[in-house]
Amino acid sequence: MLSQNTLVALALLVAESLPEQKELMIKLIEHFILLKA
Repeated sequence: MLSQNTLVALALLVAESLPEQKELMIKLIEHFILLKA
């Protein structure tokens, strides 16, 4: 399971990313979470 700090950092990463990159960032994060599980 990811720590709360990691989740906050990922949320900030998505929030600060350019609008055209948000979907890609979300897909990458989903991919890495699935790899971790």
